[in-house]
Amino acid sequence: MVTLTFHGGVDEIGGNKILLQDRDTRVLLDFGMSFKQSGLYFSEFLQPRKCNGIGDFLATGLLPEIPGIYREDYLRHMGRPPEERGVDAVLISHAHMDHIAYVNHLRRDIELHMTPGTHAARAGLSLNWFKMVLNGFKSAFPFTANNRAFRFEGS
Repeated sequence: MVTLTFHGGVDEIGGNKILLQDRDTRVLLDFGMSFKQSGLYFSEFLQPRKCNGIGDFLATGLLPEIPGIYREDYLRHMGRPPEERGVDAVLISHAHMDHIAYVNHLRRDIELHMTPGTHAARAGLSLNWFKMVLNGFKSAFPFTANNRAFRFEGS
């Protein structure tokens, strides 16, 4: 049975992080920033502490506690043990920050999929973290995750 778990993007603009699960296949749909949640704790001049890795993001609810999705260097920095990979792929719907802002926190061995248009829209950004993430860009559509085929249908 297919299940969807919403870790953001419900009753708010932004923060889309949806986990699609079908038997042993797990795919994240988007991994964006919640403007509402972020605004409760941070502003233009007050940001999460870089020295705390993803600790501030987890403590404030900006990132969900999903085992096996975060970079091992961040987990190690927080004194957490390594985790087995928890999702097979991430599918980015489009290039807005409320859908893509937090992909830099994800493990590098999780495949990142988006349309060529989304890839092109973000490739021109001067954001160093996004250029690093784009190095992990695997393919557009169709793609396979854990022996399940995904394809895009739209106008």
